[in-house]
Amino acid sequence: EFQGHAVTMDIPGFLLLTILLASTVTSLGLLLAATRLPSTVALAPMLLGGALGGVILMVEWLPPYLVPTSYLMPQRYAMIGYLDLLARGGGILAILPEAGMLLLFTLIFLGVAIWRFDPME
Repeated sequence: EFQGHAVTMDIPGFLLLTILLASTVTSLGLLLAATRLPSTVALAPMLLGGALGGVILMVEWLPPYLVPTSYLMPQRYAMIGYLDLLARGGGILAILPEAGMLLLFTLIFLGVAIWRFDPME
């Protein structure tokens, strides 16, 4: 119970969003591995993505000139989707736009990772 209201959550929507977020993160990891950069280099984009995507700071707290950049961060879509499910009581239909964006990020990251992958190394 949360502030006198029963808390309900759409389990299929939660699972869908979680699986798509995991696939996005995995494909991003593959992309970073395919670039052969040191693993410490990935820390900066992760922190920047967390800050601009609404994980570390709420997007509403960002300066107005940074808000458009948040649309390029997968974290933004995951946060909105989880908020729709957990705080707004939405169902699987409410998170389809966010799920679609996470799927798009996954396909882009995976495509670039495959393109950059060199099996000879």
